[in-house]
Amino acid sequence: MTTPTDLTTEYAPNPISIDTQEPRFGWLLQSDRRSQSQSAYQILVASSAENLQSGRTDKWDSGKVISDRSVNVPYAGNSLSSDETCYWQLRVWDQDDQASAYSEPAAFTMGLLHESDWTGHWVGAPTDVASPLLRKEFDLASPVSRARLHISGLGWYELYLNGRRVGDHVLDPATSDYAQRVLYVTYDVTDLLQTGANAVGVMLGNGWYCEPGWEHRYGDSPRLRLQLNVDFADGSTTSVATGPGWQAAPGPITRNDLYGGETYDARREQPSWASTGFDDTNWHAPVDKDAPGGRMVAQVMPPIRVNKKLQPVNVTQPQDGIHVYDLGQLFGGWAKLRLKGESGTTVTIKYACQLLEESGLVDQESGEFYFRHRSRASAHAEGDEIDIYILKGDPDGEIYEPRFTYHPVRYVQVESDRPITIEDLQGQVVYSDVDLSGGFECSNPIFNRIHELVHWTVTNGLFGIPLDCLHREHWAWTDPATIASSLYPRKHMPRFWTKWLDDIKDAQLENGEVPDICPNYVQRDDPDPAWGGNYPILVWYLYQYFDDSRILEEHYAPIRLWVDYLTSVAENHIVSEGHYGDHMLPGAAPGEEEFVSSETPPPLLWTGYYYLGAAIVSKVADYLGKEDESAHYARLAEQIKDALNHEWLDPAAHRYATGSQTANLFPLALGIVPQASQAGVVQDIVHNIVDTWGGHHHTGNTGVTCLIDTLTQHGQGEVLHDLVATPSYPGWGFMVEQDATTIWESWSLQSTVGAAESMIMWASIDEFFYNDLAGIKGPDYHGPGFMTPGFSEIHIEPHPLGDLTHARAAITTVRGQISSHWRRTDHSFSLEVTIPVNSTARISLPTLGMSNVSISENGNTIWQNNAYLPGREGIKSARTRPDYIDVEIGSGTYHFELTGT
Repeated sequence: MTTPTDLTTEYAPNPISIDTQEPRFGWLLQSDRRSQSQSAYQILVASSAENLQSGRTDKWDSGKVISDRSVNVPYAGNSLSSDETCYWQLRVWDQDDQASAYSEPAAFTMGLLHESDWTGHWVGAPTDVASPLLRKEFDLASPVSRARLHISGLGWYELYLNGRRVGDHVLDPATSDYAQRVLYVTYDVTDLLQTGANAVGVMLGNGWYCEPGWEHRYGDSPRLRLQLNVDFADGSTTSVATGPGWQAAPGPITRNDLYGGETYDARREQPSWASTGFDDTNWHAPVDKDAPGGRMVAQVMPPIRVNKKLQPVNVTQPQDGIHVYDLGQLFGGWAKLRLKGESGTTVTIKYACQLLEESGLVDQESGEFYFRHRSRASAHAEGDEIDIYILKGDPDGEIYEPRFTYHPVRYVQVESDRPITIEDLQGQVVYSDVDLSGGFECSNPIFNRIHELVHWTVTNGLFGIPLDCLHREHWAWTDPATIASSLYPRKHMPRFWTKWLDDIKDAQLENGEVPDICPNYVQRDDPDPAWGGNYPILVWYLYQYFDDSRILEEHYAPIRLWVDYLTSVAENHIVSEGHYGDHMLPGAAPGEEEFVSSETPPPLLWTGYYYLGAAIVSKVADYLGKEDESAHYARLAEQIKDALNHEWLDPAAHRYATGSQTANLFPLALGIVPQASQAGVVQDIVHNIVDTWGGHHHTGNTGVTCLIDTLTQHGQGEVLHDLVATPSYPGWGFMVEQDATTIWESWSLQSTVGAAESMIMWASIDEFFYNDLAGIKGPDYHGPGFMTPGFSEIHIEPHPLGDLTHARAAITTVRGQISSHWRRTDHSFSLEVTIPVNSTARISLPTLGMSNVSISENGNTIWQNNAYLPGREGIKSARTRPDYIDVEIGSGTYHFELTGT
């Protein structure tokens, strides 16, 4: 029996704020039998749980739909209205037309669909108030049956009802281009309200919206828009919204910003300020604020939360009154302290990634801190990444953690102007609460440690956008390494990615230019084709990964406009306008890195991204049924490819341009190297790696991704294995050797062109672990290959490289979890795979040079004497090719054993 489970709407279980009139449904399928698939489904949607249970589907009954689709199935029922909750369930039919039972019910709730649905307006405090408190008391005359609160507090907010904190979100809402889109968050607060008097309170901070000292900030001060919609048990309704009757006052936070940190004066606290009965006679009416300008959009992506808590691994006292805590790991977040001291005592909390070797104090000058951004004056006289807490003198002790900032945290230095007692310090690890399930492990401890570094680096970049680094640059770049490296760790983040795609679309200029930074927080209007050129790549990649055609529909016009912009600046199909190239090239030794490679001509890269953009636009146009446009951009892509090869390929020497690793790797990854030159180009790359650079890569942010994409594919997996494993500079093994806890920005911390201790650019190495070693194939990034969307057709082809004896990996997809686990001995290779229901797979078993190969599955022979032996459930066929035997299977878990001589 096939059973539908894990129902989602717009990728979320039971979401409470959907603002599309055609939300899409998804579900997983479970079965204890192999080779199961869906042949049809029926979705029922009702306006109440009671109606659904009784079979009165007053919103939609899809009827039996003949389809194997279980991902992004659009709602097609009666119109949906703001704040409406709908309940749904479904059943499916399997490949034998046997119907399942109905699933457990799920629900989804609409947000505020129209600007006219908002009755509240924007309010705040005078501009000299760093973090205002706003409150309102209100009466509810009857018992409440349902209450939903919509809030946008810019830059960030903390919400209270009747003295209780609402939710566990931090740094909320996520950043956006506030002139284009303003995110609001919805809470079900039914259980927090009471008949009679109630009180709502909000504390505001600056966030990205009004960063002090930032010349490009969106607004001059925090502001709030809130609306509480209440349904009473008797069927009546009421609404509480920002506007008349609210009160405002300065709060205990007197300074807060992204770079400097926060100052909190506990003596300024006003106990019970968000409760009923509080005396607010000394408060004032809030100031009406201008709207930020963007449309109100529901935040459907997972919120930022405190997701982990770390205890110090070591505490030192380098000077009297100064304690330094080592959390053992670099992460994004802050410290939470429990302490005692006299009222008025000032406690200074400094954060850093490194310690000063001589003094043992935190180092706020190196690494992340080496380059302070020139666009802002420091908002803090003492420096950046410093929180200050002024005690109120509570004899029972006080607890402090910042609200409206975050820091790069490895070392925390605590000092005070009077004696204090620090009873506890705990690291609060903060990032967007996305699905981080899955993982990788193998017999090589260096690879395992690299994977751990990647994992921490990924979470350090999840702050509602793919954050560049934790201190210097609080924004998201569109460069190839940042995007590929955020994708290649294979985390299931559809709501995160679709939100950021909208950020890119919002940032695009009218002439088609795509800024290097999205949202365009620094107001750049000089795009680099190797940065903006990743927009169409991301669109096409995510469509394949999530089987989400709406991505293509919503982003086709913008990516076509981008390609048209490149056409307008190209001469004879060569793009020569840009300002980057192969970024962050390693040197001959640590400290000799180049910001932009002097070896690889930037126009080669710019033109290559122009080619790939045109090729992708052609594919998307074809999918959308735009035949003429598809043909136009296909011809354009061919013309660009020919021009690039004519300009830079030396067909006699079989190399591109200077023969640098990136110059050769990039066309190889794009799939545009003529067949006659392919083998020569590959050998030139290998010679450069092995002989010229002693087994090391010499690539920047384009070349590294291409290196990982191409070497194993072109038969050079052993070269890549050795390159990754080497502990010497430059490489990932070198970072492990240097006791890194994250992936660095540059290939050494001695770099003078950027040395942040945590940056996502080189996390792309996880693709080698998942795609090559464990063998779970995903979409191409730069390449021309096409993966059947949503992993409905899966390919697992492990590569047992070097001296590895085992490897395992698992990833979460829209159809469920895929896993691969292999072991090898001198004369055998075993592989266990799991394929989700409603998917099929090709499993490629490596023969490892053995002859007389035999394959069994769970002890039953399926391959012998060079022939397939049918009869095993779920196994459809098998065939041989050089170095592999391909086995076609249906869903389920399989245990293969290959032996030979």
